[in-house]
Amino acid sequence: MTFTFVTDQASLNQSLFQVTHGLYIVTSASGDRINGQCLDALMQVTNAPPRMAIGIGTQSLTHEMIVQSGRFVVSVLDRENEACPDVIRRFGFRSGRDVDKFADFEHETTEHGIPYLNDAVAVYECTVIPKMTVDLGTHSLFVASVDRAGTRDGGEPLTYNEYRKRIRKGVNPTMEKWICTVCGYVYDPSVGDPGSGVEPGTTFEDLPDNWVCPVCGVGKDKFEKSA
Repeated sequence: MTFTFVTDQASLNQSLFQVTHGLYIVTSASGDRINGQCLDALMQVTNAPPRMAIGIGTQSLTHEMIVQSGRFVVSVLDRENEACPDVIRRFGFRSGRDVDKFADFEHETTEHGIPYLNDAVAVYECTVIPKMTVDLGTHSLFVASVDRAGTRDGGEPLTYNEYRKRIRKGVNPTMEKWICTVCGYVYDPSVGDPGSGVEPGTTFEDLPDNWVCPVCGVGKDKFEKSA
């Protein structure tokens, strides 16, 4: 089998969609406020003791709450749940700074007041290990201990690749893609720009004025609408 090898950043980023990982809802709380967002940058890093690492955009409200509280909860989405597209739309297509994502949404809370999805495949309660936090510029990498885990029979974890191929068009099929005329990077609203704290569901028009191409760094004025 012949491979096509690429070296430019836009093509490299596109190829990285083949990396297998899940799609989750990560939640946190600070004071009397709660929030959650979609997350795909998660991995288990050790099993003795059990730890995981997550990458969260520094501009997001969830990031702010994790920094303040030092805690977060991960809910594993169930690919067999018919409500999965609605859950992704709720937590990925709106900012918690503008709306209460948990208003009229059934959920449970931990003893620390952090919400989680009661129809998840699994739930992990985590405490950040501050000395292991890494500032990645657009993101923070939080390494955390897994203090408590909830599992149940049935269900199947949703992968990010399956979301991109099967679900995302049904979540919001009308948003248009924009292409960077300098490097060829494609801004896809259904994916957003997690590296810059832009949640899935953010249209190009709604991107902050100071947003720049994550590959080459040019501004929005260098983008053209995809044909």
